[in-house]
Amino acid sequence: MELWINEANTASQRVAQKLGFAIKGRIPQKYAYEEAHHFMLVYGLLAAEWREEPEGQPHRSGLFSVEPVLMVEDVSETAEYYRDRLGFQIDFLFGEPANHAAVSRGDWTGSTVTIQLTRLPEGRRLEPAGYLYIVTDTRLDALCQDYRAHGVEIVSDPQDQPWGMREFTIRDLNGHLLVFATHI
Repeated sequence: MELWINEANTASQRVAQKLGFAIKGRIPQKYAYEEAHHFMLVYGLLAAEWREEPEGQPHRSGLFSVEPVLMVEDVSETAEYYRDRLGFQIDFLFGEPANHAAVSRGDWTGSTVTIQLTRLPEGRRLEPAGYLYIVTDTRLDALCQDYRAHGVEIVSDPQDQPWGMREFTIRDLNGHLLVFATHI
């Protein structure tokens, strides 16, 4: 069972905790009449836990995040681009010269975007396919303006989409597309 509780509703959170529910996730949401987004906290409890049954069948492993790995021509140069132009931090550079790295942007556990970078194998041609879809807070237009000011290639300006998101797209120095989106 899941309970979706607004982050401001501390009384309901306390009731959920007393009943044995634990936080399983956070969903960013934005109401049309509000300027900023908020989080819907997802509390969960399995039926066997509620009945306090001994564990029989093993539970499926939980998935917590995904870290896409982009193939790039030059790992160090790409990590510096993500740091200097896109506001990410360099988490690590591995190898001399660097052949693998990770960059991230975010302040809190559970709301950080991490992208790994790996050197394109010798003799292989870089052919970006698909795109990364990165959900942001409500300051999407300001983010696009900041990227434009830092010389980032803007492929499409912010626009409202019929699926309830406002999005813009950039192309990084290796040709990878990143779509930044927020709930409208």
